[in-house]
Amino acid sequence: MISLSLKENKTNFSFSLLDNISLLLEHVLNIVSTHKVDLKKEEVLVRVENFKLYDKSLINKTISDSRMYTLENESAKLKSLYQYNYEEDVDTYENRFIAYILYSLKDDIVDSYRLKEREKLPFLKAGISYGDYGTYSLLSRYEMNLKKEQEEQYENHIYLLSLLRRINNLLKSEFFKRVKRVRFNEVYATNVLINDKDYSFCYYYYLKNKQNNENLKQEIIDDLFKLLKDKNKDNLIFNKPDYLSFRNGHFVFSLKNNERLLIDVLNKEINKFYEYLLDFKINLFVKKMIVYFEGQEYSFDVKNLNYILEFLSSLTLTLKTPENICPLCRNENEDTFCHRCGARYEIIHRKNGTFAWIYNIFAVDLGDEHHEI
Repeated sequence: MISLSLKENKTNFSFSLLDNISLLLEHVLNIVSTHKVDLKKEEVLVRVENFKLYDKSLINKTISDSRMYTLENESAKLKSLYQYNYEEDVDTYENRFIAYILYSLKDDIVDSYRLKEREKLPFLKAGISYGDYGTYSLLSRYEMNLKKEQEEQYENHIYLLSLLRRINNLLKSEFFKRVKRVRFNEVYATNVLINDKDYSFCYYYYLKNKQNNENLKQEIIDDLFKLLKDKNKDNLIFNKPDYLSFRNGHFVFSLKNNERLLIDVLNKEINKFYEYLLDFKINLFVKKMIVYFEGQEYSFDVKNLNYILEFLSSLTLTLKTPENICPLCRNENEDTFCHRCGARYEIIHRKNGTFAWIYNIFAVDLGDEHHEI
């Protein structure tokens, strides 16, 4: 199984995972070749010479329907009859599940390819002075690490490309043209999914990966809580398994874990606070941090807990700035929202000058501009 732990900084996929996916595709191919079907029973009109399937109720219905007769030599003869036709229906729950899992697997693999072309985190573009990649002068290290990561993943991506081709070929088959693509909020067991060897392999593969992903999300949050407690042990305010609060300079962080992570950041200097909601999207190859703020959603690839710590650090960014100037893009701005780069900030007046607390640095877009601060 692939190691997804954020404690590690490994990029290579486990070949056992890729072999497991290859085996899954063999089972899907078996299903496509000899799939389970339902028989749809339909009542239709046929000519007498094509009459095959009937029962007592259909005979009575035919006899009582005058439209079924024609006159020949002053005698009434049957020209048509009601009968049953049976049509194969592959659009069953079980087959929809197979389509669902195959499309999901394709999405996971495509996500892993996007890592090769990912952009720098928006707040890294700004050249902000915090963390390992904070200043513009250190952005080259980020680029070097990304290049090294791409080289390490090259062999695995070749294998993934072969899997992706197999998936695309399966999805082009007549079977999947007849099965609706749906999104399941909940997958439940059926006799077919449990008892058929091909369907059951796909079903238990799905359950195992779903459970692993949920466990990893919880592990990420637990590890983050533990790390923050250790780093801020002298400044803890509340310390509970699902609620953590600590002070960091002029700021108070409050983290509440309830399926998703609710983060309050209070600036005690001006008595203002903002809420951020964090969630994690985990699939076979990619870990993403999703930030929800003021009705918007921001998505970032994460490799380890330090990426999340740098995000938290970015929420306290305070820069010295002249009045009516955006502290980041230096554009003239009389508001506390910069329409040019998207920075939102609060102005703080101190004895030693005017400062801006930029509380949405993750959403800032400076384009290709870089400057040291």
